[in-house]
Amino acid sequence: MSFHFILFLYIGFAILIARIFGEIFEKLHLSSIIGELLSGLLLGGPIFILLGIKYFSIGENFTFSFIDMAEGIEPFAQVGILLLLFIVGSEIKTSELKKAGKRNILISLTDVTITYGLGLLVGYFLIGAIFGERNIGVAAFFALIFVPTSIGTTVRTLSNMKKLNSKEGQTLLSLAVFDDFLAMLLLLIVSGIVFSGTSGTGLGLLWDVLIQVGFIVVLTIVILYLLPKLIEFLENRFRIFSVSSTSYLFVGIVFGLLLVISFFAEFLGISAAIGAFLLGIGMQRIKFMMNEPLETFIKFGEGSLIPLFFFSVGSSFVLDEFNYIYLVIIPLVILAKMTGSFTGAMFSANPLKGRLVSSIKKARGKTSPSVKEDLENSVEKKEITWKTTIKPNIVSSGKISLGMMPKGEITLIIAAIGIAEVAKLVAEGRVSSEIGTLAGDLHSITILIVLVTVFLTPILLRMAFKAPKSKEEKERRKEKKREKNEERKSEEKE
Repeated sequence: MSFHFILFLYIGFAILIARIFGEIFEKLHLSSIIGELLSGLLLGGPIFILLGIKYFSIGENFTFSFIDMAEGIEPFAQVGILLLLFIVGSEIKTSELKKAGKRNILISLTDVTITYGLGLLVGYFLIGAIFGERNIGVAAFFALIFVPTSIGTTVRTLSNMKKLNSKEGQTLLSLAVFDDFLAMLLLLIVSGIVFSGTSGTGLGLLWDVLIQVGFIVVLTIVILYLLPKLIEFLENRFRIFSVSSTSYLFVGIVFGLLLVISFFAEFLGISAAIGAFLLGIGMQRIKFMMNEPLETFIKFGEGSLIPLFFFSVGSSFVLDEFNYIYLVIIPLVILAKMTGSFTGAMFSANPLKGRLVSSIKKARGKTSPSVKEDLENSVEKKEITWKTTIKPNIVSSGKISLGMMPKGEITLIIAAIGIAEVAKLVAEGRVSSEIGTLAGDLHSITILIVLVTVFLTPILLRMAFKAPKSKEEKERRKEKKREKNEERKSEEKE
């Protein structure tokens, strides 16, 4: 039996197991990603290798090797990454980003800034403490896993509790989109500049960075604007896609563009996944793309190659050589994300700030000599209002921070890209081989982060939303209960 047919077995086995585990976890009201990761962890090799079983024989001429399976399915798992990022990009509606309120934009910007800054500090000093070598480039990529949010877990929990339409639920829906968009933007910048292969100092380094920025800008313009315009022109002028002789011509064209653009993105020093993400955003401009063709990509991707990617990630978990000191990263990631989102929600919801600004604007338009006195009285009222509303704002901000805690597919993709980028740095001699070991551990720790946050989030959200919002609410509930008791007593007397 040739190796090519063995590869079919590896791919088929991985997809079957991943889809079965994913479906089981969906039935348990948990994310299918967890099932797909665990399928790779349990049946993809790590457990067997830890027990000393690296392969087993089937018949006389065939050997099922877990190491060969990991190597064989890797290229197909990479295509799964591209499909996933393409779908994510196509689902991030730029029109919805524009419609979102300024408050949500402010929360997200504050959240990402603080979270990424804390992640950068953790990565810089933790890597330095462990390996005795501090590298800002590696730390910059490491910090990216702190930023994204997997809103699926939060949405499902709030939906089951019938809280999805609450103020916090609607805010979380917008914030997750912004956070993932900003995370991918940061990934574009970091992978395109920090790990672009630039070297040297002074003006030479600055020139290399400017050239790389130029590549990023040109690639972005081509994918987001020129390519969609070209496709629309061909369709409007020649009806190439709508009257094609073969079915799904456009699906084949887009899939081919996905692979070609991913190659050129990698060729220019930008991650191939970023090229796929940008193409997904660009295809939104094509109306007929957002119907059946997109549905085809979603069904094919989520039914086969995307689960294969998560199976591959789970199978890459290294149990025998895992550095358990990295477990400290899990609470740090959670705390950093919650700190960033909590601060953003509190800052944007500060009623004193907004009302003071409004008062000052009104005061500027007055000419009365009592302007100062009016403003002082206004500020005093706002301070009273602030004191009486600070506790509900803290509670609401806490709920938002819990909802932003879970990690998912974007975090795993960033980790996968980070492994490849760090490996390049090691090969080029820009970092030590000791730091290169971080790449292998990064996969494992990211899987643990995803598992922990996805399991914790539903529990904490249920506790937070069931808790009374304030003392005033408790009093109202007691009053209602008292009134009901009095009504019941009066009815009994009658």
